[in-house]
Amino acid sequence: MYVDDLIIAGNDFATIVNFKTYLNTCFHMKDLGVLKYFIGIESAHGPDDLFIS
Repeated sequence: MYVDDLIIAGNDFATIVNFKTYLNTCFHMKDLGVLKYFIGIESAHGPDDLFIS
């Protein structure tokens, strides 16, 4: 199975890291970093906020 993009979001950074590590043991993955664009939607990250445009 080929999945083009996967967005993982949450408010507990340690849980997100553990989940990404688990997924990486099950599937070949690469982390593209912080979300910037997805299906034509731009996201910008502030210190405590997420802005979607």
